[in-house]
Amino acid sequence: MALEHLRRGNPRGARGLLRKLLAHTAALPPWIEGVGVGPWGEALADFFAAIDIDGRVAAWAAGERRAAPPPEDTWPLPPLSEAARRALAPPGG
Repeated sequence: MALEHLRRGNPRGARGLLRKLLAHTAALPPWIEGVGVGPWGEALADFFAAIDIDGRVAAWAAGERRAAPPPEDTWPLPPLSEAARRALAPPGG
């Protein structure tokens, strides 16, 4: 959801949801059912820092609309275990 807020031009919502995600996942194991929840949270935090989310929020609050977010193909995806990759692969793939 944080990335969806970013896509829609709401950096404040994106930052808030990232903070909630990190708070909620802090007590969880880093990997759950083949998904790297911990590593993905870290990658998202690094990504948001790299795009200066705090600067985007300040500009947004001041009424300035910054450039579009980085292309979606640069956004971090959740890491998957090999078993999860096989389970999600298309048949015959």
